[in-house]
Amino acid sequence: GGRGREGKYSSAVMSAAFQQKFMIEHNLGSDMARIRRRQTKRITERKRTNLNLAQRVGLLERPAPLLTEAEWTAARVKAKERGTHHHPCPICCEPFRMAKQVILSCSHVFHHTCLRSFERFSGNAVCPICRAKDYQVKVIDDGARLYKAKSIVLIQAWFRGTIARRRHYEMLELAPPTNPVARKAFLMRRLARTSNKIMKEAKRKEDALDALFAQIDSNLKLSRMAMDAADIRGSLLASEEWMKAKEAWEKREDTDCPICMSTVECSRKTRKKKAAAHKKCVLLSCSHLFHHACLTNFERFAVAGSGKAPGCPICRSELYLKRHVVVQKNAINFSS
Repeated sequence: GGRGREGKYSSAVMSAAFQQKFMIEHNLGSDMARIRRRQTKRITERKRTNLNLAQRVGLLERPAPLLTEAEWTAARVKAKERGTHHHPCPICCEPFRMAKQVILSCSHVFHHTCLRSFERFSGNAVCPICRAKDYQVKVIDDGARLYKAKSIVLIQAWFRGTIARRRHYEMLELAPPTNPVARKAFLMRRLARTSNKIMKEAKRKEDALDALFAQIDSNLKLSRMAMDAADIRGSLLASEEWMKAKEAWEKREDTDCPICMSTVECSRKTRKKKAAAHKKCVLLSCSHLFHHACLTNFERFAVAGSGKAPGCPICRSELYLKRHVVVQKNAINFSS
C-alpha cells in the first residue's frame, strides 16, 4: 500500500519506519515499552511476533526462523560440551538442581525464573552472556537429570560405606587385631562405645529423676494453693452460712471424726496437754466436721495422687470452705 511505482516505499512510510526504529533502539515511549514487554513475554514462551514496520522495510534485522529439533539438539550438545550444567546459573550463581531450566538458541542455559526476571528488569530480550538478540527459548531438564544422578551416587556411596564399616567392626569383634597400634585403636573404640552407653543410661535416669521431682514440686504447690484458697474463702463466707452449717452438724449428733474415727470433743484435760494440737477441729461449709490434722493429711494425699483439689471426704463437694472450731459438750464454738 505504501510502495511507489518502482517498488520502493514512499517517504511517509520510510519516515514512520525510521521513527519506529529510533524508538525501539532507545526504548522511548510508553507504548513501545509495552510492546517490548509483550515481545519479551512471547519470546520466552517460544512464540514469534509479527514483523513491525522497521523490520518490513529492512531498517531492522528480521528475526531468525524457529529452530528445528536437530538445531535444538546441537545447541544442547554444545552446552554439555561446555560443561554448563556443572556450573551454577550465570544470573543467580546458584546450582540448577531441580529448578526449571531453559536453553537459548545461542546454547546458554539459565534458570527459567532468573531469565524472566532479567528480561523484565532489563527491558530487552538479549542473552545475559553473549548479548544475542531475538533468541529462542526451550525448556530442558539436563541439569535436573545430572543432579539426580549425582544425588543417587552420593546416597549409594554413603550406604555402602556405612555397611562396610559396620561389617569391619563386626569382624574386629570376632578376630581382634594383633598389631599393637591397631589393637590400641580397637580397645579405645570399644571403651568409647561402652562409655557412651553408660552416659546415655545415666542421662536417662537423671531425666527421670528430674521429672519425678518436678511432679512432686507441682503437687506440693497445688496442695498449698488449694489449702490457702480454702482458708481465704472460709474467712469471706457470711456468718449466717456458718451458723447453718453449725446447726446441721449439731442436729446429726456426730461425735467422731470420720477420718480417724476418734472423738472430736475437746475436754479441759485435753486442752491442757500436748494432744490439744491433734484435737483442733475444722468445720466445712458442707456442715461436716474433721480434725484439722486429719483433713490436712487427707488433702495432701489426694493432691499427690490425682493432682487436683480434693472434695469433702464424706459428701465429695468440691471447693469447700473450712473454719477452725472448738467442740465442747457436743456444741461448736468458732475460734477467733
